[in-house]
Amino acid sequence: MSKTAGILMPCRGHLPHVQLAVQSILSQTHRDFDFLIINDGSEPVVREYLENIQDSRVRVIHHETSIGVSRSLNKGLRELQTEIVIRMDSDDIAHPGRLALQCQYLTAHPEITVLGGQVQNMDGQGKSPRVPLTHPDIGYRLNWSNALNHPTVAYRRQAILDFGGYDESLGPLEEDLELWTRLFFQTRLANLAEVILDYRVHPNQTSKVHWAATETVRSRIRQTFRLKLTGCTVAPVFDYQDRWMPEYRPTQEEWEDWTGYLNRLREVMRDFPGSSGDPGRDLARRFYHSAARFKSAGGDPGDVRSKTKKLSRWYALTKGIL
Repeated sequence: MSKTAGILMPCRGHLPHVQLAVQSILSQTHRDFDFLIINDGSEPVVREYLENIQDSRVRVIHHETSIGVSRSLNKGLRELQTEIVIRMDSDDIAHPGRLALQCQYLTAHPEITVLGGQVQNMDGQGKSPRVPLTHPDIGYRLNWSNALNHPTVAYRRQAILDFGGYDESLGPLEEDLELWTRLFFQTRLANLAEVILDYRVHPNQTSKVHWAATETVRSRIRQTFRLKLTGCTVAPVFDYQDRWMPEYRPTQEEWEDWTGYLNRLREVMRDFPGSSGDPGRDLARRFYHSAARFKSAGGDPGDVRSKTKKLSRWYALTKGIL
């Protein structure tokens, strides 16, 4: 009999972290699942541990040489036969009720293809930002950053395969962002309000090791998404505003394109079905800080008061204007 869910965990971590991650899955209150672990070139002691797990729900595939996260995830999606697949990372800890919450939600909401949730950082390593709950708000966040915590997602397996799965040409921190920006226009995404996973923060984690190296690709993914969502072109320089200086800042034409994009984004999101409200206040805040940086780098932001009022009269009247 087919299980109600399949857990998919690529593994290339340290043994103590892997043990805790595995145990957090085996201890779930929802127990009807298959657990596929793809050992993507871990050290021998991890392989030995995985081979000795005594649980009929667990299956392990070993790669002698790492093939990467994207290829491992696509392979796992093809190997599992459950309708719902739940992602897990080998250095995190799932809360005991995670599977139950996500399976119940996806059963009650057949229109949702991808469902994430909130995380909390382990070991007092700072508070993790909350991700938005609804499809429109996720789309809005994707203009600036990732909007789903990849280790928390549960998705409908066949739908992900039908939409092309993960782009295997992309590396860590890129493959999930690209998938969400692609799926946004084809199906519906959501996040749970509950914290469902403890997220491990450590110097060797993928997000820290690969952050700088993947920055350009992530910016390009956002540019493609912005163009498809609003029809507006945004220069890459706007993803690096903290680096602006007289030698590196937008041209005047790029600045005008940016203000046009912000106004168009407000129109699109305000009228988006199911939107939780007008994003004008947040967009005005973003515009105001962009204008301050642009001016300090030697640019001319123009009539800031007028442009900010178009986005949000509230923000223009309660902040000092340049």
